[in-house]
Amino acid sequence: MKLLVVSHNGGNVDKTINVLKANGFIVNHYQPDQGSKAEIRSDDGLAILLGPDLQKIEPCSFIRSLRSAGEDRPILVIASDTLYSQRVALLKAGADDVFSFPCDPQEISVRIRTVVRRARGFSKAEIQIGNITLDLNARCVYVNDKKIKITRKEYQILELLAMNRGKVVLKERIFNHLYDYNSIPNQKIIDVYVCKLRSKLQKAKAEQIISTVWGQGYIISAERTFVVEHIPSKQASPLTTAASL
Repeated sequence: MKLLVVSHNGGNVDKTINVLKANGFIVNHYQPDQGSKAEIRSDDGLAILLGPDLQKIEPCSFIRSLRSAGEDRPILVIASDTLYSQRVALLKAGADDVFSFPCDPQEISVRIRTVVRRARGFSKAEIQIGNITLDLNARCVYVNDKKIKITRKEYQILELLAMNRGKVVLKERIFNHLYDYNSIPNQKIIDVYVCKLRSKLQKAKAEQIISTVWGQGYIISAERTFVVEHIPSKQASPLTTAASL
């Protein structure tokens, strides 16, 4: 899961980013200024995290400016000022959750994932597709109730496809979900990851749920019957609508 962290350099933000990365998040870091707002809006991270070092801006104003520009992704805040009135003001401004700093690494990880999951319409921490179950909190995959071993990036791909079920997820979208803006691997690595993921699922006797949409990306069909390869026709269909997440 990719997060956009908005904070000044150094100090507490470096510690926060290291904690997030250790808990499986991909992090893009932006400075809290007017020039960064357009970059934040164009970055496809799933949530925005403010703080904890915001010396030069007022967090409530920054949040309101993002919301007024049409930003609808979850916005979370790590606040050094834990006064009740400040927390209420941040929530009224458009924040979805407020953390007190310092905060427990495990707690912040679970709360971020919970806010993002619910914002995407998933009330439970599990996604069931055929005989495959994704545990979104533990970031584990089960086939017929037996845990299977997959890599972190393989899990991230499966989770992204599952949370966008019925929509084509473009390869570029998957690539950006796996790597921050400082990474430069070849985009073809996505095909390698998907191939290995399919092989592991097949070995565990899972239903073949991941379909290829040639020239675009991958999809987990919303239908109960899964197709391994899908070649789009000239006319657009619901299955070839690119995922917006």
